[in-house]
Amino acid sequence: MRTPTRCRALVAILAVASVLFLSPAPAVADIGGYTVTGTGGQGLKVRADPYDATTQPVSVLADGTPFSAVCAVRGRDVFGNNVWHRISVPVQGWIADFYTTTPGFNQYLPGEPECYHRTTARDWAYAHYLDDERFPGNDCTWFVSQALWAGQVPRTSAWTDQPAPTVPAVRADALKNTVVQAGYATIREVGWTDVTAGGAQVGDLIAYDWAGAPDGVIDHLAIVTSLDAQGAPSVTQHSLARKDRYWSWDPGENKPISASHPGSRVYLIHVTR
Repeated sequence: MRTPTRCRALVAILAVASVLFLSPAPAVADIGGYTVTGTGGQGLKVRADPYDATTQPVSVLADGTPFSAVCAVRGRDVFGNNVWHRISVPVQGWIADFYTTTPGFNQYLPGEPECYHRTTARDWAYAHYLDDERFPGNDCTWFVSQALWAGQVPRTSAWTDQPAPTVPAVRADALKNTVVQAGYATIREVGWTDVTAGGAQVGDLIAYDWAGAPDGVIDHLAIVTSLDAQGAPSVTQHSLARKDRYWSWDPGENKPISASHPGSRVYLIHVTR
C-alpha cells in the first residue's frame, strides 16, 4: 500500500479555493401528506431493497397509514410503476409508489430528490478503478467523489468538479467534513476488530487516519463495493488501485492495517442521502 500520507494533501492552489466554497447544501426535508392505499386489506410491505423482491419485509403498513418520503429511485416494476420511495416514518425502508395516494402515476413527488444509488456507485468504481489517476498518488478522494456522484449524491457548491475539482473533491478530510455537514452522511469511528466495519453497506466509505500519530484527520478514503456472508466489507480505491480489498487488510505489507500502521484509526462514513 502506498505511503499513507499520499491522499491527504494536494497543491496549495486547491487549499486557497476552499475559502471560496464553504456553504454546504441544506439537507432536504422529508415529504409528508400521503398515505398507503389500494392494498385490499393486505397492507403494503416495507422493503429493505427497492430492487429485490426476495428481501423480507421490514414492516407492513395498513391502508390509510401516513408516511414521510425521504427520496425516491426507479426500482422493481409494480404494475407499470417502478417508483419506490424511501420512507422515514412510520418506519424506515422502501415502499412501492403504486400503493400510495401520491398525485402522479410512476412519478416522483414534487420536490422529492433522487436517492443514492449504491449499486450504481459500486459499478462505477468497478468500471474505473484501473483508470489513470488524475492526481497521481493522491487520487483516492477524487475517485470516491466520482463514484458518489455517479450514484446520484448531489454535488454542492463546495464539493464539485465544475468548472474544476474543489478541495473537498480531492482531499479526504475535506470530503468527510463536507458530506457530513451537508447531511449526506454520518461518520463514526469503528474498531479494527469489528469485522463489519460498523455495519458498512455497499456504497459507504471507509476512512483511514493512518499518517503518523492519529490526529483525527482522514488520510485515505475507499468505497465499499462488496460484503461477504458475514457482512464484512471489501473496498475499491485509487492510490493504489485496488478492487475489493478487504477493508482492514494492507496487501502491500501482507498484514492487517492495524499492524502495518500502528495506532491508525478507521471510520465508517455511512451515506444517508
